[in-house]
Amino acid sequence: MEGRAIIVTGGSGPDGPLAISVCSVDLVICADSGYELAEHLGLRADLWVGDFDSTRTPADAADALRIIRSPRDKDQSDTELALIEARRAGYHDWVLLGGGGHRMDHLLATYALFSHYGPPLLWQTGDETMHLVSAERTFPGGSGQQTVSFLPAQLDRETTVTCRELVWPLERMRIDCTAISLSNRSLSGTFTVQIDAGPGVFVSFPVAPIP
Repeated sequence: MEGRAIIVTGGSGPDGPLAISVCSVDLVICADSGYELAEHLGLRADLWVGDFDSTRTPADAADALRIIRSPRDKDQSDTELALIEARRAGYHDWVLLGGGGHRMDHLLATYALFSHYGPPLLWQTGDETMHLVSAERTFPGGSGQQTVSFLPAQLDRETTVTCRELVWPLERMRIDCTAISLSNRSLSGTFTVQIDAGPGVFVSFPVAPIP
């Protein structure tokens, strides 16, 4: 299946601009109050799922939109329901918009989904932009330093990563839920991240997206 599932959820979300371009082959799924974030970002939703307990928009107010309502008492979060629908539609690559800040239980529950469904290619909240690196990627920069953190892409897996163009270089460093590289800095802006083993890491930038 070409394209990605763009899942827009509640919690802290980007105010814009987006670090991706949404294409016609992408499937945009809103999870509960993520519908309001999608509207704010100018995204046209294809599907809206959830129990609608946290949205200010009535579920019947969205014309020409497929809606799947779930009971409030359920085992899955609204974000997981959106992921289930994405898989049902044949999408395995996905992007997550929103889901930051506010409640630690919601944040950790969202993070835990990555072990079951695979991590998103990109996770953009209101406070950071996190890019998944599963092999090797060069991040371009300007003339100054960039602040960057390295986080595990899956809480139950460890990854070893090498990135030398940093104030504190990483040389086959283990990244997992007990070890992260927090608020490192690039030496000249541009740097290359190489995954030596494991499923990959999130390369996290504060607030501003990296192209």
